[in-house]
Amino acid sequence: MEGVDGWIWATLVGLSVLVPVVAAAAAFRAAPTAGINPGRTALAVGSSLGIWWLVVVGAAGAELFRADGDAVFPVIALGVALPVVAGLVILPRMSGFRRLTESIPQTWLLAAQTPRILGATFLLLLAQDKLPAHFALTAGIGDLAVGLAAPAVAYWYATGRAGRHGLAMAFNIVGVLDLVMAVVTGFLSAPSPLRVFTTTPSTEVMTMLPMVLVPAFLLPALLTVHAISIRRLLAARRGVAANGTRFAQRAFS
Repeated sequence: MEGVDGWIWATLVGLSVLVPVVAAAAAFRAAPTAGINPGRTALAVGSSLGIWWLVVVGAAGAELFRADGDAVFPVIALGVALPVVAGLVILPRMSGFRRLTESIPQTWLLAAQTPRILGATFLLLLAQDKLPAHFALTAGIGDLAVGLAAPAVAYWYATGRAGRHGLAMAFNIVGVLDLVMAVVTGFLSAPSPLRVFTTTPSTEVMTMLPMVLVPAFLLPALLTVHAISIRRLLAARRGVAANGTRFAQRAFS
């Protein structure tokens, strides 16, 4: 299959390389509030993400993720599932990770979805007949909408306006659903015995560099950020409810 344009290569590789750097910087800023060492925390976060990036690039370079119509199960599914499980199940069980994420400002978590405006690349690849419409339109328009909305939602939340918690929660839910839909349609369109959507082209290009960085690296990271944001919003709501209960108890005691 013919590769993608050079600017897409540069954009996706550059963005994915920035993820460990930005995450390490955020961890460094948030660590003192969490009562943990900022230098060590930033190094741990940055190096973990950097190693993950190298594993994805190495596996993709060796064509381990390459879609194969004869394969029993698409390997790319593991490339997506393993980091998602790590981000949503394993890491939250670590006390240091929980304390750190509880110290990251909610506005940062909301604004972190802004790079999803690069979902426009899916629409470009659709126009170049390198992605199927049912995948590219769903993932492309959804990501573009979430990415454009992210700064506005973050600003609304930061200014303390009415309904900010509900807006942030709705934004996160829409963002998660968009990512889930992209994974499902992409998986069911990839060459394998499990393929449901048999239109041409398939989503094979998403299993090769640089596009494989989206499902195997960027998507799990963005999904993890959504999960952290949702947990923080739910915790804040429980805190408000608890404070209201205590206030009522004092008022009628």
